[in-house]
Amino acid sequence: FIRQNIVPEPSVRAIALETGEADSATWPLLVEDSLRLRDEGYTVYATLANSVKHFPLNNQVPQLSDKRVRQAMLMAIDRQRIIDDLWNGAAEVAHSNLTPAAAFYYKADVKQYPFDPEAAKALLEEVGWTAGADGVREKDGVRLSFTCTTITGDQARRPIAELTQQFLAEIGVEMQLQEAPVAAILEGLRNGTMESSIFNWTYGSALDPDAAVTLRSDGANNFSSFRNERVDELLDMGLREPNPEVRREYYNEIQDIVAEEVPFLFLQWDQWLNVHHPRVNGIPDPATTLRGDLLYPQGHIMGLQQG
Repeated sequence: FIRQNIVPEPSVRAIALETGEADSATWPLLVEDSLRLRDEGYTVYATLANSVKHFPLNNQVPQLSDKRVRQAMLMAIDRQRIIDDLWNGAAEVAHSNLTPAAAFYYKADVKQYPFDPEAAKALLEEVGWTAGADGVREKDGVRLSFTCTTITGDQARRPIAELTQQFLAEIGVEMQLQEAPVAAILEGLRNGTMESSIFNWTYGSALDPDAAVTLRSDGANNFSSFRNERVDELLDMGLREPNPEVRREYYNEIQDIVAEEVPFLFLQWDQWLNVHHPRVNGIPDPATTLRGDLLYPQGHIMGLQQG
């Protein structure tokens, strides 16, 4: 007999595991709770997620429509500090849409944006965004200001948004914060009435790199309202092409374009931590039951397992 309860709050899922009400959690706990339970004798498996934690940005609003603005914003965010301070180190800095979990299709040598707030300021100055009286940059009467709407009750990602708000303020970009239910956020991003949010999403996975639903101009989940004819063409070719080697060329080019255009602020690729109550026995080791290219090296996984 298997029973599954829907528990939105990660802290409540952790309590259910601690009290023995639950044997495992389908969706992850807060990272700190996963690591604490590991130290208390729970079994914790770590695999690299297919999704990227990101700020989707509405590319169609004037202040976010220039890729150089988006590039500057990414350079202004200390993503390694976010991982270290807010995610207990259980992630890697992201560089494009595909994660290394998609080993065959993943392209490591894309354009990257090291943390460099001074370079970010210089780029904004270069493209005409100058500081206003209140420190927020302006251009042609438009303030470099936008609203990020976080998911109501999101204990894990709200602190990331708050720290990012500080990083962006240092280069003259105002990111205001609001909250809304996830259904309202998804609807607003899909119809282009919302400017930004923060959550994890998949833009191609380890099983298949196709991202037509999220990167194609008419994709149902194109949360950033990203429009790129070449990406549309490559996505269509990738779906038609049966040869993996040829497909890889198409998806490599897509990764290059996404890294150049920065349609969304790609923050990090998380480790997916699966926690099991100590009374659960006979759990298959994912290092032996899943394809190796879906996982971190064996030693990394074992390092996160109790015992």
